[in-house]
Amino acid sequence: MQDLATKFANLTIQSDFIFKKVMSRKRICKHLLEELLQIEIADINYIEAEKTIDPDYSSRGIRLDIIVADDKNTHYNLEMQVKNNKNPDTDTYVLPKRSRYYQALLDFDLLQKGQPYDLLPPTFIIFICVFDFFEQDNYVYTFKKCCLENRELELPDEATTMILNTKGTHGDISKDIKSFYDYVNNHIVTTDFTKQIDDEISYLKLDTKVRREYMLMEARLLDERREGEAVGIAKGKEIGFPGTGERTFWDSGNAGAAAANNVLTEKSTDMVKSGTYSAKLTSKLCGMLGFNKFAAGNLFAGTYVKTDGTDGVLSFGREYDGSHPTKMRVHVNYRPAPGSGEGANSSYIGNGVSDQAQIYVALSTEPVSIETKKAAKLFNKDDACILAYGERTFDTAFGPDGALEQVDIPFEYYEKAKTTGAKYLIIVCSASKFGDYFSGGPGSVMYLDDFELVYEQ
Repeated sequence: MQDLATKFANLTIQSDFIFKKVMSRKRICKHLLEELLQIEIADINYIEAEKTIDPDYSSRGIRLDIIVADDKNTHYNLEMQVKNNKNPDTDTYVLPKRSRYYQALLDFDLLQKGQPYDLLPPTFIIFICVFDFFEQDNYVYTFKKCCLENRELELPDEATTMILNTKGTHGDISKDIKSFYDYVNNHIVTTDFTKQIDDEISYLKLDTKVRREYMLMEARLLDERREGEAVGIAKGKEIGFPGTGERTFWDSGNAGAAAANNVLTEKSTDMVKSGTYSAKLTSKLCGMLGFNKFAAGNLFAGTYVKTDGTDGVLSFGREYDGSHPTKMRVHVNYRPAPGSGEGANSSYIGNGVSDQAQIYVALSTEPVSIETKKAAKLFNKDDACILAYGERTFDTAFGPDGALEQVDIPFEYYEKAKTTGAKYLIIVCSASKFGDYFSGGPGSVMYLDDFELVYEQ
């Protein structure tokens, strides 16, 4: 497990923390803006570079990285973007709406200070992306509002959005901007400008006050993540149950089973650890296209993407901030049913053989795509993206009649977890372990409640 001291020592310009610190050096920030916009700036002033407590800037928990104003009162917001994030519920990338929101934050703050809207200053929202959002290979994408009927007619609201692509190959940029891109991508020093940046980062890492600030910030964020995981993940059913149309951390195979008018995963008040409901997972024979097919009751952190014929395409994993829990805790009751020769694959659970259930948890660098059609693509704990893994199989009935029992599933961390941060949390639960192979016992039932990530020294 990578400790905070090692993590601090390995920080680069891509880190928000380091980026803010470096861009808080006036000579560096001013030169970057001059080179990017090909203008001369006499001076810049910082509008609270570390704007972390102003409620106008944190109504959604978002903090603007660097905000400066030049001698002509043009305001600039500089943001480092390392991940091209998607909203898992809408399957859309968030960067365009993020730029709109940041523009609104800038304007709102100026209006709050009593400035009439017609005197709003020119603004530039600048995202430095280590990915090509538009996949056109441009170094820079610059946006202003124009008339759709006459593309040469521009709305003079003086608001500009620039999306920089450090992986770009096309367009005209200065030597120093190109060297800055190379430094962001590969930590390569090729000009005096990037040497200044590299030297500044070295100085920052030697500063005990900066190190202490980073440690305190990370400790606070870790506490927030743990609290969020204890509430959000442990009470995932309260975020919204799969299939209800509500925003939810969880999903299930209900969308696929709906074609056969079946429900595999549902709310239940039969056995509850806390709150109002638990999740009830029931394996069933589903009548599809004139024949019966076995389907396992299941629940997973991720998204049911689509149905392919009578099979499912899934995406396992929800975005995660990289902490290292020691185990996952959940409360379980399981009652297996015997395997059925009808509509089920008897290769794993034979006819009359008791079914098995399974819960597994993993930390990953990316979401994992699953295709159950002929077991085309299933989860593999040894995939390169998996950093940690834990599982529990239930091969007999588990838990007292009518009650849930606590289960702890330890994480086993792989060697690569020491240097690579987890970006996705995967949790998969199935009332029939071999459900991906359409093998199991119709009538197997698993109850689940109160998932929790546990941290121990």
